[in-house]
Amino acid sequence: MKETMIAALLLCCLTSAVFAEVKLPALFSDHAVIARRADARVFGYAGPGEKVTVAMAGKSASAAADKNGFWCVTLDLSKANAGPYELKVNNKVVKDVLTGEVWLASGQSNMQFQLHAVKDRFPDEMANSADNELRFFQVNTAKRDTPQKDLDGKWVIAAKNTTGSFSAVAYFFAKKLRSELKVPVGVLSAAVGGSPIEAWFSPEAVAGNPLLQRNMKQVQQWIREYPPKYTIAQAEWEKKVNRQDKPHDKVPAEKWEKRQLTYAVYNGRGAGWLRRNVDLTAEQVAKGVTVNLGALCYPAEIWVNGRKIAEHKADDIALERVFTAAVPAAALKAGSNEFAFRYFNSRWTRPVPQPIRIGELTIPRNSVWEMNREYELPVLVPEVGRSQPLLPASRFVLPGAFYNGMVAPMVPVKLSGMIWYQGEANAGAGNYPELFKAFILDMRAKFMDKDLPFFFCQLAAYQNKITDPNPTPGWTRQRENQRAALALPHTGMAVLTDCGEAQDIHPHDKQTPGNRLAACALAEAYGKKVACRSPYLSGVKVEGDKLRLTLTDLEGGLVAKPVPEKQIIAGYKKAYAPLVRNSPGTQLEGFALCGKDGKWFWADSAVIDGNTVVVSSKKVPAPTRVRYNWSNNPSGNLYNKAGFPAAPFESK
Repeated sequence: MKETMIAALLLCCLTSAVFAEVKLPALFSDHAVIARRADARVFGYAGPGEKVTVAMAGKSASAAADKNGFWCVTLDLSKANAGPYELKVNNKVVKDVLTGEVWLASGQSNMQFQLHAVKDRFPDEMANSADNELRFFQVNTAKRDTPQKDLDGKWVIAAKNTTGSFSAVAYFFAKKLRSELKVPVGVLSAAVGGSPIEAWFSPEAVAGNPLLQRNMKQVQQWIREYPPKYTIAQAEWEKKVNRQDKPHDKVPAEKWEKRQLTYAVYNGRGAGWLRRNVDLTAEQVAKGVTVNLGALCYPAEIWVNGRKIAEHKADDIALERVFTAAVPAAALKAGSNEFAFRYFNSRWTRPVPQPIRIGELTIPRNSVWEMNREYELPVLVPEVGRSQPLLPASRFVLPGAFYNGMVAPMVPVKLSGMIWYQGEANAGAGNYPELFKAFILDMRAKFMDKDLPFFFCQLAAYQNKITDPNPTPGWTRQRENQRAALALPHTGMAVLTDCGEAQDIHPHDKQTPGNRLAACALAEAYGKKVACRSPYLSGVKVEGDKLRLTLTDLEGGLVAKPVPEKQIIAGYKKAYAPLVRNSPGTQLEGFALCGKDGKWFWADSAVIDGNTVVVSSKKVPAPTRVRYNWSNNPSGNLYNKAGFPAAPFESK
């Protein structure tokens, strides 16, 4: 009997040890939203060969971890109600889990742009945003050379004090779905400002695509060659214009003040500090603590309890590396510890990346810190400022880098679809149509859904208005490159030429893109009878000195919206200017014609005639081709009756 009891105890201990090895990605943590689908997938890691049992909403499934420790089960949640449920994985319990629609929102800065930053346009939105069934998983920026196993982030429930950090476009998209579908909506938000499309491909796609392979070799060459050149050039510039950092050997003792970290450490150039006390247990001290200050493009230092721990140096700056540092146990103590961060910027007021993470503590965005302006540098005249060596922005991002860090850990979660706002970083790249289509197919392959709905934003209006209709600017061509992806099934495009700002690449009207993407989803992914498409040129007929145009997706007919008297220069600055029309004497703005000589002139007359548009110009007596909204920042006013603007076009 004694031996039997000992054996039972050993078995129990062994079983507990095996269960303790089961690891759930952050994707499956408290407040998660899981797809209400027959093939909802839950996955994670465990010891090779270990059996894992998953149960939720009355359904259960088991699997054994493979030789790499990965396991995945499928649950039929198609008939589950919203919840909340407990998700049980062996001895682990995840609480407050909902079932509903799960969308991945990705791209670059216009998708990353947060709701709090557009409060000038939507002042009451955050205050009224509380919704227990609207949840975001914000993936913190992670640029990695190899696919990661877990995400840096957590699920957050929509509330007046949380939605400010949500992607504004994705928030309005999800809010519209919630309103129409009456089911929980979860958004996986993974976007990085300035990121090229190449950075979002999977390693398998990179390996099999000659374009991406060429890009990989080019970026690797830049990474080898550029940092030393930048380091020398920046040091010479700082010395020449007297912008060198001043010597220092300790954390300032005076002049600290409590302030909310809304943008930068101070509104100027020079050196500034952030400081915060963090309580640590003896166990945490023994393990040491990792500090993460995010991707920085300027020098920075980490000090703990008055001791300098790490420095963000020139090579790190040149590659815009994430600044992380391991703080050894010897620098810590049980109880209160002072963490101080010093930043130096020789020219610009640059944002401090948020959130900042100290060990297990993630400090929320826009938190109150103790701040110290060590010193400020005088403002440079523009000519001197422009002479500073430039950082390379997105060109040092290896193909697949953001996929590896921010998307790979999601695979193979079940998605309802994907929304995408990107293209600025690739404007001018002739291979974008090919890359964009390949990217959509790559995402469908990785998420195991050949029909995965994919809806994207066409570039919004930007830069100065034009008076000469002849050039073909880069963003105009890029909009055509983006539209080419509509050749793939289950895709949709939000045309945004009517919601841009001349001097802000991040227009603050993020509700329009969100709602137009949601219309695509409601119509194409959920089968709702709602309009979602913009008119586009389908035919041109020559009628003497006129061209008669037919268009697709009329949605009841064509309309000419009033042309506004003012254009937005920069909305958040309340900067406006008169809008000067190029075709002032006619119903429709934005049309131009050319003859066989290829010289373009603005239309004298552009009018809606039934379900067609008739265009003419006295300067083009024998027109052969027509353009509409063919500029970076167009002013066209042609819409269908559902309120969707006609997409830019050029006849062939």
